[in-house]
Amino acid sequence: MRCEVIEDDCENYLKMTADVFDLTFLDPPFNQGKEYQNYDDTLEPSEYWDWLTRICKLIYDRTSEGGSMYFMQREKNTQYVLDALEKSGWAFQNLIVWKKKTSAVPGTYRYGKHYQIIAFHTKGRKPRVFNRLRIDPPLLVTDRYSRTNGMYVTDVWDDIRELTSGYYAGDEPFRLENGERAHKQQSPVELLTRIILSSSNVGDIVFDPFAGTGTTLVVAKQLQRNSIGVEISPRNVTLIKQRLSKLRPSDDISIFRDNYKYTGNLDKIWPYEEGTFKQIILPISQFQKEKEREIRELAKQEVISPLKTNLEQNSSLNDQKSWEKRLEWVGESTKTLVSELIKKVESDLPEVSCIPKNRWCYFYKGGSTRPESLFAVLNVTKQKVHVRIQVNQTEFIDRSNKAKSYKNWFFKRGQEMDFTIENTEELDNALELIKHSYNFIS
Repeated sequence: MRCEVIEDDCENYLKMTADVFDLTFLDPPFNQGKEYQNYDDTLEPSEYWDWLTRICKLIYDRTSEGGSMYFMQREKNTQYVLDALEKSGWAFQNLIVWKKKTSAVPGTYRYGKHYQIIAFHTKGRKPRVFNRLRIDPPLLVTDRYSRTNGMYVTDVWDDIRELTSGYYAGDEPFRLENGERAHKQQSPVELLTRIILSSSNVGDIVFDPFAGTGTTLVVAKQLQRNSIGVEISPRNVTLIKQRLSKLRPSDDISIFRDNYKYTGNLDKIWPYEEGTFKQIILPISQFQKEKEREIRELAKQEVISPLKTNLEQNSSLNDQKSWEKRLEWVGESTKTLVSELIKKVESDLPEVSCIPKNRWCYFYKGGSTRPESLFAVLNVTKQKVHVRIQVNQTEFIDRSNKAKSYKNWFFKRGQEMDFTIENTEELDNALELIKHSYNFIS
């Protein structure tokens, strides 16, 4: 049985591969400005959706006739998801609402957000495989009689809990030793169990182009499906390989089998013998010993690992290499913009330290690298240079009308501004904006 994780950009992989997929789970970064090791999560919306449309088309071209796609996204992006799938040839089947059994995200001017959407589409009008699962959720107070054989799963999934950022998520999320999540958007194994059971058979090939922590592969392995995951982050690839070689107790999906006991063909789509899955999952005591051993080994090696205390333990050499690698990835024009901007800042402003950290470049005032000395942060995409600055909004005037308010990512709420540079003609104005931030720092 194939269970493979590939370290690559998924677009590059899809252009080169000869693999054919039967089911794809597409859970990309949501373009919310989250910190990823090898990906820019601050693309312009048009650039972001053009990219995802290309991904959808490449997957479509490598999917078997009648194969399925499950595309998960934020509810506010529903129209863009459906548009990307339609443009790339996929046929609509369902828009699944995943109501996540967690507290809603409150809103001041709108209703609280309580769900994500999962667009279920197929290559061709009719799915090659669709197993009609039956579940037996708790009865409503309005239900008069108990069910004798459960009910079919509908397009509202309100029985699967999200892996929240807090400890109510239990042991399933991978965490750093300081308690922070190793991956911000880890999907629960219970969610992938339902998707893979519904739209694949034993021996089919399941594909995940943004493998993350490897949840799709972990579930596919237990359900006896072949699987391929593509992941751009070397750290995550290491994590996935560790996870697949020694499945944790919290990865065990057999605890969910009873949820589907009324499904007519369950034994066919989920072959199971008592103890089968326990053989590939470490006992808890052994798992803890293995985890402690891995932490010690990773401490000896200088590997960027999710088991390290925090990301600040990365050496400055690794940070420099990450930044240089990112500059190799961008176009020549963008690389020139970055170089010219750094030269201007260092020549025009006294006592400036320019420190690369992973995919960002930080500018500090006065030779200090304390947070209160930070006055600008630089990031690059293929065609643009992105700059974050701190401003006094009561005095700030943006003569070019380019800078916009941003959330408190690097600076205090209400003081952070964001702008982009696309050509050398904009460098002088960019320097003026950065100078304002420099002078604002005491």
